[in-house]
Amino acid sequence: RGMIRMSLQEFTPSAKATFKPIAFIEKLNRLVLEDIREEKFALNLVLLDPLRDLATYISCGFDSLLHIPQGQSLPRRLSSQNDLLGVSLTTEFSETTDNWNPGDLLFIHSLTLS
Repeated sequence: RGMIRMSLQEFTPSAKATFKPIAFIEKLNRLVLEDIREEKFALNLVLLDPLRDLATYISCGFDSLLHIPQGQSLPRRLSSQNDLLGVSLTTEFSETTDNWNPGDLLFIHSLTLS
């Protein structure tokens, strides 16, 4: 939690508009690897961008995000399978994006590691 808060503090209001989820996850991964405890962490990141109607999802060790657009009943599964944070400095992280609008439902859970 502390690493995430520290990493987010460097973003000024104008820099928040250009937030890059993959770069953020890569930085967190490096910080976790540099920590003396040598722990690994699971993480879900969902970034909602109402100006571009986009949802960006990154999962490190968890399952997919379910997206149900407003007025529909069948969920779309957004998958972004990545290693846990702290596994390797050379891990290449991936993200997935989907159209998103206010009123859509997003379901995320962190009950079990995948």
